[in-house]
Amino acid sequence: MQVKLTNTIDEALVSRGRLNPNLLHVYERQALVDTGTTRTVLPMDIAAPWFKD
Repeated sequence: MQVKLTNTIDEALVSRGRLNPNLLHVYERQALVDTGTTRTVLPMDIAAPWFKD
């Protein structure tokens, strides 16, 4: 399944005009989705760039 992850804080800043939409952190990829899960787990190589700013 194709999934799209978006940083919700970035989304809020873009909607308020405080962040350039080109800087919105978005990640899209084919992924396995477990509809019974309660958490999202991301590998560090995917998550780390979102936290470097």
